[in-house]
Amino acid sequence: MFSEYSDNLGLIASVLGIFGAGVATHSFLNSRKTDHLKQELEQYKEEIDRLSSNLEAESGATQDSFTQSSEVWLKNNKNPVTFPDYASRKHKYSIPTIVISNLKGGVGKTTVSTNLATTIASKGKRVLFLDLDWQGSATRAFSTLGRLTERRSDIDQVFAETANGILIKSLARTGYDLPQGLSFVPTYKQFAAKENECMIKWLKGSYEFDAHYLLSKALLDPVIHEEYDAIVIDTPPRITTGLVNALTCATHLIIPTILDDISAEAAESYISSIERFKVYNSSLRISKIIGCMTYNGTKLNQTEENARKSIIRRAKSENLQTNTLIANQWIPRRSAIQQAAGNHLAVMRNKEIREIFDNIYQELDLFPQ
Repeated sequence: MFSEYSDNLGLIASVLGIFGAGVATHSFLNSRKTDHLKQELEQYKEEIDRLSSNLEAESGATQDSFTQSSEVWLKNNKNPVTFPDYASRKHKYSIPTIVISNLKGGVGKTTVSTNLATTIASKGKRVLFLDLDWQGSATRAFSTLGRLTERRSDIDQVFAETANGILIKSLARTGYDLPQGLSFVPTYKQFAAKENECMIKWLKGSYEFDAHYLLSKALLDPVIHEEYDAIVIDTPPRITTGLVNALTCATHLIIPTILDDISAEAAESYISSIERFKVYNSSLRISKIIGCMTYNGTKLNQTEENARKSIIRRAKSENLQTNTLIANQWIPRRSAIQQAAGNHLAVMRNKEIREIFDNIYQELDLFPQ
């Protein structure tokens, strides 16, 4: 049933593509005015209407379940159906799982996630890195270091109901010029389709448990517990299957943000949204908000300081511990970071950037004695 439904989605996309092309050739069609083409277009329109109707009926979502996915995933499910043994597995096999997230793009998420993962590994820890943003910026940097030339989206397999620690270990790439102790699971554009597939299956009730826990089920596994000391997850700037799963299994949440009016407002809104996710993960908390791309390495300018104060006010309204919420170490604009993007890791080549992330690592206190 679902495979047929997926085919229908593909057909909708294809037909919509035909209509997009039809707009471009409107003058040509008018000039020809052939009955055959008109009839064909009418048939396509009828097929779109029929399949769109089926899509709405099957998913039970809003008129456009993809653009409205935030409301779909954030609906207040007071009794989420977790997978069997969730509580005991979380107690036995949970390890520090650091999620780097913000719903605003271009604020430094990948810079923080890749360099922080590398820093953790440099402390002698075994780090598993998961890239959940199908744009694959983190994957591109790690693939270059790991000499992985083929564009792969192995992360898709992690979101199967049968995924477990053995599978993840087999998918994790390491070696060559990658930081010692760091392994990563690559992503690519195909992951977007996998995310949509998971969401629709969940809406249809095809899973035996809540799809918020797909990633948790795979990670709360004795193999992961034995093989790794920490997990770092890079997420997309949009609410997707990947993001909600990351938040569900997070033990530490880091929100990078640029300290300007627009980015601060987005960070404040996200702080409020996090509270709604706690129904799925009672342990979810914001560990640090990290200012990125500041104009000075030692002192915030007036705009940045105002943004920092604005975020603190919102955090106080959410009853958060503001005295430790904003990281004392921010990440200044540096050419070393810009030049490294997608090619290598700044902490591996630049002393100043290495010291910055060492300070962030110390502030996070991921492995208290």
